[in-house]
Amino acid sequence: MQVTINSERLLNELHHLATLTDCPPATDPSFPAPAVAVTRIVFTPRDLEARAWLISLAQAAGFQTRVDPVGNIFIRWPGSDEGLGVVGTGSHTDAIPHAGMYDGTVGVLGGLEALRSLKEYGFIPKRTLELLMFTSEEPTRFGIGCLGSRLLGGVLSPAKADALPDLISETELGAPSTTKPGAPSSPAASSQAKVGSHDARLTLHDVRTAAGFTGPLTDVPLPIGYYHAWVELHIEQGPLLEREMKESALKETGSVLKGTGFSPSGGSRGLQAPEKSTHEDGALAPEESKTILGIVTHIAAPASYRFIVEGHGGHAGALLMPDRRDALTAASEIILSVERHTLAANAEAKLTGESGVDSVATVGAINVHPGAVNSVPSRVTLMLDIRDTDPERREHTMSALRADIAEIQSRRGVRITEERINADTPAISADHLVSTLTALCDDEHIPYKKMVSRAYHDTNFMARIAPVAMLFIPCRNGVSHRPDEYATPESITLGTRILARALAQLANE
Repeated sequence: MQVTINSERLLNELHHLATLTDCPPATDPSFPAPAVAVTRIVFTPRDLEARAWLISLAQAAGFQTRVDPVGNIFIRWPGSDEGLGVVGTGSHTDAIPHAGMYDGTVGVLGGLEALRSLKEYGFIPKRTLELLMFTSEEPTRFGIGCLGSRLLGGVLSPAKADALPDLISETELGAPSTTKPGAPSSPAASSQAKVGSHDARLTLHDVRTAAGFTGPLTDVPLPIGYYHAWVELHIEQGPLLEREMKESALKETGSVLKGTGFSPSGGSRGLQAPEKSTHEDGALAPEESKTILGIVTHIAAPASYRFIVEGHGGHAGALLMPDRRDALTAASEIILSVERHTLAANAEAKLTGESGVDSVATVGAINVHPGAVNSVPSRVTLMLDIRDTDPERREHTMSALRADIAEIQSRRGVRITEERINADTPAISADHLVSTLTALCDDEHIPYKKMVSRAYHDTNFMARIAPVAMLFIPCRNGVSHRPDEYATPESITLGTRILARALAQLANE
């Protein structure tokens, strides 16, 4: 079945969604065009406006819609046998501050276009097809990523979810809107909605109910078996697909890659030779190489930790060096220990024939008290994100870090406490779904690469209740979560077409 994607419609909708933002236009001259800055935090007026617009598109196309108590939006095309398991796809539309316009949105609007194109083609599904827009994939507002899918997959308890604190105050965002899901939202109406005092810390329950998402969160989880299959379309958010496109294209023309650090990687089909040279920024123009798609076999998952280092502060001049118990210098040793043991885990994995790059760890947030240039730090809080495709290897790295922490604590005379925020389980794609995607690519002679997703996605938690897979399209220079995030129209259209064909095939199984 050769379904045709309405590329112009899809691209127009992606660009319109990018206008629903609380971020001013991107003006950084270092960003290659096009660069669109997007801030769309969950349950803000812009988020509610985007939701209402998406629902209007779905209803105009003749699909059914429903919204659950946490705001997950279901767009449903009933099949001829509604007793069978559903075939699902989808992603998210919320965006961290000053992000780009493709993360998540390609999976939502591409999913909608896939359903519309199948319907316009005259396809009749046996199984129900369903598009899902997940609430709060980004952790910006409530401190935990994939909030909606965690609840759907039964990973997060409803009571704990409702008690999550709102990390962004009303003074930062404006008051939460009382606009009902599916109704138009306006900044003027939203600014009049008040929930509690500006000094009170709101919870998820407060914010979602003020935004019109009512009902108990116990109604959100889906049963195992609800989905027959789940496939998410997403930009890669990394450089591997574009890198391999460039490498293979240059090899085809007899060029030699020098000084790039690129190395051949298996698992992909051959690429056509480019007719032109690459851009100055190193990215390939759409006419210069045939798009390579990524078929995800594993999704890495993070564990998040908070470390608090307590020392003894004082005046930067009066507190002598031998007498110091500097919390920040101790914290710096912890950060370097994180890096050292993660690199060691990768080196050990490479010796056993694995990729040697699947362990990653980041200390991305530090709070120093009292935070004055002339005061010795007495207290430091570190936030650690550690990710791996192998939870045992991840825990081995943590064990090595803890041994170092014990030694640092003793040697420096500080007190170090550890709090685990979460430890998620990596996901493995279903063999049947990977085979379906590879067969479709083979059928159209589309190059593909079987790969690991080192960023985690809502699909990670859908894997708790359904067979899953993901389809990646390349993004320029591997950039994501920035205004210069970019995927070519050709890649978006190609990914959407393969998604549509996969949904059709799975729906008639």
